[in-house]
Amino acid sequence: MESWILHTFRTHAGTPRKSAHSGRAALCNCSPICRKRIWPLGFSYYYGDNNYDAALKEFEIAQRGLPNESEVYLAIGAIQRRQGKWAESTANLEKAVSLNPKDIWPLQNLAFNYQMLRNFDAANKTIDRALAIESNSAGTFGRSSPSWLSLRKAISASRRKHFRRVKSMPMTN
Repeated sequence: MESWILHTFRTHAGTPRKSAHSGRAALCNCSPICRKRIWPLGFSYYYGDNNYDAALKEFEIAQRGLPNESEVYLAIGAIQRRQGKWAESTANLEKAVSLNPKDIWPLQNLAFNYQMLRNFDAANKTIDRALAIESNSAGTFGRSSPSWLSLRKAISASRRKHFRRVKSMPMTN
């Protein structure tokens, strides 16, 4: 939790931080029953240190031990998105949604990926799916980005404007 707070609310992006990983290397050698303990280390690397490669390694270890845990796929997909690996990120986010279809957070991340890939139809369907699950989740979509509903309306308005423009063009051979 502390690493998420630091990641979300720190004021100076370049501020150096002490590593929180000393003495935790033994977590990587845990039995499958203890693999959930790797998550805090992965999130600490991800949010606390912005060390995406190290975080990805931790979550891949967790994924091997917990292959049906949606949060692992969500974390891997979010890291891959930050690394610019859009296809892999989207695949992992889709897997997270399939494993936990009623959770809004993976849907928000997946909709964001679709939006960035300019797959607006898929983004709109994903937003509709989230709103069908939790009708007041519009705030969730506005938390980390400009209002999703406003963005969606702007996309629709833009489409209508372009359609009217094309429709008003004279037909020629």
